[in-house]
Formats: sequence, structure tokens, C-alpha cells
Amino acid sequence: LCGVTTDDASQYPHGSMPQLRPIFSSIQSVWDDARAVIGEESNDILIPLTHQPIAADAILVDRIAADENLTGRVPIILGGHDRVVRVDETSAGGATIVKAGSNGCDVAIIDIWWSTKDELAHRRVSILPVFDFEPDPSMTAFCAAKIDFLYSMMATPVSVLDGLSNQDDRITSTKHHHPHDVLSQVLLMAKRATKKHSVDLALISAAAIRPGAFSLLKIGEPLLVHDLFDGLVHDSPMCIINFPGSVIADAVRSSRFDASIAFGEHQSNADKYLHCDASVELSSSHDILAIDGEPFIARQNYIVLLDRALLLDADHSGRLHAAGAHPSLHPRRAARLRGSISGPTPPIELLHTYVEENQLSVPSLELTTPIKSLIVEFCMRDTWRRVVGFGKWDDHHDLPHDVFLAVIHQTFEHMDENKDGAITIADLLSTFDLVAKSIPSAPLVAKLIASLDRSATGRVDREKLVLVAF
Repeated sequence: LCGVTTDDASQYPHGSMPQLRPIFSSIQSVWDDARAVIGEESNDILIPLTHQPIAADAILVDRIAADENLTGRVPIILGGHDRVVRVDETSAGGATIVKAGSNGCDVAIIDIWWSTKDELAHRRVSILPVFDFEPDPSMTAFCAAKIDFLYSMMATPVSVLDGLSNQDDRITSTKHHHPHDVLSQVLLMAKRATKKHSVDLALISAAAIRPGAFSLLKIGEPLLVHDLFDGLVHDSPMCIINFPGSVIADAVRSSRFDASIAFGEHQSNADKYLHCDASVELSSSHDILAIDGEPFIARQNYIVLLDRALLLDADHSGRLHAAGAHPSLHPRRAARLRGSISGPTPPIELLHTYVEENQLSVPSLELTTPIKSLIVEFCMRDTWRRVVGFGKWDDHHDLPHDVFLAVIHQTFEHMDENKDGAITIADLLSTFDLVAKSIPSAPLVAKLIASLDRSATGRVDREKLVLVAF
């Protein structure tokens, strides 16, 4: 087995570029190293596990078939990335590409058999839906516990919203936030969660928001996890792209103009209404005036956090295609995949056109983060910062590193009451009782630990605590 991921540099996030080598060269090296150990005459096969688009897998099949050492030795390529079920048979001497899809909906069952006389290993592929199998008791219990935890989190406060945004003039109840103001501040949280990427503004379309969402949220009341899941009805995978200011301004203005004449007759246009985060100041005619208090410059480039679907063409925005349906597909699964499922978020034509004309690469889904995840991450880290005395997220940008580390050390020593070298839930409960004068709910504390505890040990050491400011 040889695991490889894409060698397309455009698929990796800015600032996190690994050292890449061509996939085929990597597979050749693995095969050569293996043969050096097991012997040149052994009748072994190689199965690549790939994570790249189907077109790249097809090129890999051709290169393997043309290689005198690998031809006939690679019967199957197990692929990911495309998120669709796919079984591609190839010509004699080539490998069969198998992709079992995403979200654990289907199972690929692959039989391979060969002998010393066979020039090519035989293979048989079947794709079955997971509901054809009896649930595993331990996995069922695991999922039930996670679902129970999710429901217990729904009533957990994640933030208290500030005053009204400066997006435009509107009449607002003295008791309730205007829904647009809530959304603009929610978007601001998502923007701040991506601070390390120097994001200038965040955008999302009305299609991602449930009609009437946030309208009952009273001023001074906390924003709950339930409010996020109730208001933001789709995953909205957010990505980061550079755009000229003129393109952003035109897209916002035109989307709102289309929406203003669309309600009732053309809901798809109404869904294109672009919302901006609370750092963006807009005029009554929807022109961008300033971002973070700085005058907006149309000829300047800005780093934008936005829903990936806004950049795709109408045929690909949120659709699932059944291309390459294979006889091995289970009949019920094949029937489900014959049509396509329309996605929830329509593209913004000006943004899509700019991306197409300038040949920009739209980040793959693997490089995106759902907006709710960004918001929860911001809220959790913002709470951590307040616990260690740094105030809100945007404060103390220029705090000297040595001063910051000293405060972290002091806070850690105070929290670690039993001096065992890590902070536990019990330590946090005790600290919050003193600092916040009230003990937060257990789910929130667990989430606070989870936001820093990447290894899921339920404990946070000093190094992990340093992450609160980043």
C-alpha cells in the first residue's frame, strides 16, 4: 500500500506549502524500495491510496501502464478527494480507479487475486450502501454520545453581541437586534478566527441564512450555539481569496440591487444578497466606505473570507454528480445518483467571472472550514484570552512576546491547583468560579479544552495554553 496526496500546489493553503514531489515518482520510489527488501522476483502488487481529482488519477493510470516495472502490478487505485462514488475501468494493463464517496454513505468491497502465471491481477469491485450492514454496537454508542453532546451544547452561550453595526441606517427595536446586525457580527467572528491569514473582510449570501433567523435575539442576551445552527442552515465552507476592491464593491452593490427587486418572483436573486461583516461600513446605496475604520480603496487588493459556493459556476455550485456510474453500484445507490442535487447557495456572477478570467484556483473542500466551526473557534479562544487577562480578541495586538509568556505562565500556575502539570476540567471549574464569579456549564468547559486539546486527552499543558492568542 502506498499513500499519496495531490502534488497540485494550488490545493494547499497559503503559508502551509509542503515540499512536493511528483506523485508518480513517489510511487516508483516506494516500489523500488519494497523490491529491494522483498526481492526482484517476488510476485507482489502495489495499491496506491490517492487523494486527488479523478482526472489526475486517470493520468496516473496511464503512466503506470507505460512503466515496465509497474505495468500489471497495480490492479486498483483507491482514491479520495472527489466526494462522489466512482468506479472507472481502464484498458487492458491498466488499473481500476475506485472512489467510495464521502460522509461514510457507501462501502467499497474489492477482491484481488493473482498467481505467478498471471500477467495482470484480477479484480472485482462492489459498491454497497452502508445501511446494508448491521450497525456496529460500539460505533453506534460512540455516535449516540456525540449526538447527545451536541444537543447538550445547544443551550450553551458562545458570545454576547456588542451594539449595532455600522453597516447602514435602519430602524431597530430597543429590545431586539436587527437580524442583519447579528449576522454582521457573526461574520466578524469568522473573520477574526482567520486572523493569521490577515483577512480583511468576510462575505456570505442570504442563501446560507434561514429566513427570519436571529430576529428574536434580544439586546444583551447571549448568542447560543442553537442560534448558530438555527440561523446558519448550511455548512457554508469558507475559503480565502484575494480580490480587487472594485470587484468586491461591484459584487456587493449588484447583489443587493438584484435582491431588492427579486423578493416574491425570483427567490434565486434574493438569495444572492451579500452580507458583510461588521467591520465593513456601507452607505445607504450599498457602497463600501471603509473597512476596520480605514477608507476603502477600490484599486487595492483585499483578502476575502467567503463561501466557496459563491465562486463556482451554476452547474457546480453545491451539486453532486453521478458521473461514471458503474454496474457494480448497488441498484438503490445508482438510482439515488442518477440525478443531481442542487446546492443551496447560488454563485455570485461577478466573483465567479473574475476567478475564471484570472484563472484563480478555487480551494478544494478539504481546504475550507464551515462557518459555524470558525465562529465556535473564535468564541472559545476569545473566552480563553479573557481568562488569562488579555481581554477581547482584538486587544493587545502588539503585546511583547516575553510579557505574554509570563502571563501565560502565571495563569497556568494559578489554574493547575494540584500541580500535576496540566489543566483539567476540575481545574477550570475552580478558576472560572473565581474569575467569572460563576461556574460555566460543563459542555462549555469541555469545548474550551477541546479547542486547545488537539490530541483529545482532556488536559491542556502549558504549550497548548499559548495557543489562546493565535
